[in-house]
Amino acid sequence: MRIRIIIKYILLFNFLSNASPLKSQTTIIFDEAPGRLRADAGPDIYAPSFSTIMLDASRSVHARGSLLRYEWFLPPSLAYYDDYNYEVTDSVSVHKDSTNASSRNSWKSISTESKYIEIELPEYPSGTVFSIALKIKDPIGFVDTDTLRVIYTDPIPNREKNIQTDFKSTAQDIPLIEDSIEKKSVPSFLISIQQMNTNPLFSMESDIINQFIFNEIKKLGITNVLDPKRIIPDSLVVKELVKRKKTVVDTVITEKKELNMDSLGLANFDTTVIVDTLEYDEIVENTFYYNFNCKTDSCAAENGIIENATHILSWGFNRYAELDVRYFEINQFKENTPVFSWVIKPVSMEPNVKEEIRYPYALEIGESGLYISSSNNQKIYSLSNDQKIKALGREIILGKPLLYPSSIAFGPSGRLYVSDKDNHRVFSIEDNMAKKLLDPKLDSDGNIDQSQPRFPISIDVSKSGNIYVLYEAPNTIIKVQPSNNSVSVVLKPNIISGIVDIAVNSKDLIFATSSDQGKIYRIDSDTSVTQIAGSSLDDQIVRNNVNALESYLGNPISIDFDIYDNLYVADTKFGLVRMIDEDGFITTLAGVKNKIKEMNQIKVSKDSSVVIYLTQPLEHAVQRIKLEGVSPFIIDTTILNPNYHIDKNGIYSLEEDIRKAIWAVLKQDDKLDRPSIFKRFGNINRKMTAYISRRPLLFAIILLFINQAITSSGDSSSPDLPPNWPF
Repeated sequence: MRIRIIIKYILLFNFLSNASPLKSQTTIIFDEAPGRLRADAGPDIYAPSFSTIMLDASRSVHARGSLLRYEWFLPPSLAYYDDYNYEVTDSVSVHKDSTNASSRNSWKSISTESKYIEIELPEYPSGTVFSIALKIKDPIGFVDTDTLRVIYTDPIPNREKNIQTDFKSTAQDIPLIEDSIEKKSVPSFLISIQQMNTNPLFSMESDIINQFIFNEIKKLGITNVLDPKRIIPDSLVVKELVKRKKTVVDTVITEKKELNMDSLGLANFDTTVIVDTLEYDEIVENTFYYNFNCKTDSCAAENGIIENATHILSWGFNRYAELDVRYFEINQFKENTPVFSWVIKPVSMEPNVKEEIRYPYALEIGESGLYISSSNNQKIYSLSNDQKIKALGREIILGKPLLYPSSIAFGPSGRLYVSDKDNHRVFSIEDNMAKKLLDPKLDSDGNIDQSQPRFPISIDVSKSGNIYVLYEAPNTIIKVQPSNNSVSVVLKPNIISGIVDIAVNSKDLIFATSSDQGKIYRIDSDTSVTQIAGSSLDDQIVRNNVNALESYLGNPISIDFDIYDNLYVADTKFGLVRMIDEDGFITTLAGVKNKIKEMNQIKVSKDSSVVIYLTQPLEHAVQRIKLEGVSPFIIDTTILNPNYHIDKNGIYSLEEDIRKAIWAVLKQDDKLDRPSIFKRFGNINRKMTAYISRRPLLFAIILLFINQAITSSGDSSSPDLPPNWPF
């Protein structure tokens, strides 16, 4: 795109000296000729056939800033006259082939006022070299020249990139390019095995797993796979053909006529300001460094590019001590963006851990794992991310065994608060040391005083450290300020019926969910509440992306907030996890396609990466829900408890699981470089032919027996005798 702005004006030259113009010109020639102007055609250009190059004379300078004219001299058959458009100020001479009337005229020279010329290179073999000369001329007539070479390279992959500044090659770049624009045969299919996050393993164990995967891939008939024992370069210089854009602003002044009036000279000029957008191709070197400690797919893909691979099969441990095996095509990975959606997966537990945590009930999220209470043995366990467990506290805590650990909550100080429902108490624990918080009062007979709140079923702690406790009888909420251990009533009894859970947001506002009513309330005072979710209509329609008061809630059994004050709801009637944002709009996150059965408690992580956890006591499971980038072009599978097997029998115990995982990810790909059925039959036919040709007598005997069998079966009256020998 070119924009021309023409300005006309008259410039007065006042010759104050009596010297003649010729004398002044002679003086300039004598004094300034050696450094008056300098032509610079730029560095040599390396480019493949059919690319666009730019001849750039902008480095050429004039000592006094005078405007120049640029003339390029080209060899035959490099730039064809009919392929270009020209300005009226351009002057072109051509090479003509007098022996061939049908040949096209190509540039011999082109004289122009523009510093830049774009040329589309025709097809020539790699290594072809053309020389191009530049001549510049100033208004007085001084000239200077320079030359450059256009050197043809092998075809190079294209990459789109808009860069407004020029790429400047250094003195070190030139020999690198001259030494090699390497001829790399890009395979149509080649797998690179990449290990990612193998921290639990020794180096020897990782190497063995790599070799095992390599052999298993070979057994599938896939031959194009890189051997893990190969020597891997630390880095590789890769050349790419980059499409660049350059916006230039140029000023061209053209003298129209000259008038003489006494001692004054009047010159009439046209000034043309040209704004032009140039597009050209350029070879750029990128140095890729091999990363031997990859943790992401993008890192593995970059490693694959270095090795000229087309596909990646990666394996490694994720943050939950599971062994992921993933397979994808590098080009698809680079060209596609994953779609983010809420993904639900069970929390992996080692077999012995599952036996301990039967009927998981209460839940809390810790810094390096989860805290879970088990209805099977009335214990609280810490479950680390590496799937190991530890019982919290002792068998007897503050003089009593746990009878019903109904709720767990972390405080900002790092203490864990527990509601022990059937003991009617709340206590905190840190480093296995317990401390009383709320203990029931006893009457004169040593029994529980029935006039006080009883059966604590939910507990939550605010950012400021205040502890809120929900008592089932008589549906009241108590607040404890740990700074002075003062206790106050947040919600008086029976203001809301059927409260089953409470949650506190970042503003210290209390919310309660009623399972009986199917509604969620904000606590405004000890006697006042505001409904914020749950429809009062009789249609019982679950609506999304509407105000939460317009959507039906079946049985909101549990609630919790994230750091953004979004409220998450576990609706056990419909098996849904729903979210109410700060503006009061509700949407469904999980459970639409596959109902989440028998939910009990929901907890949400208090960091920017929102992770939701759910307990399912009757399913003996804890579910994890998180927003993940789902890539349909990535095929993956997971080995759930690898460390459990490694601890028992070493990495040998993973062989069968890894074998199944490799089959699972590779059998789904329709682009594997396996021989076709026709090719396999052809191979079998060639092998049989070779075998028979080496054993003709054996084949003749086999044919005789076949002939005998056919004859006897076709005619039952004929004697069952062998045929005469053919000699």
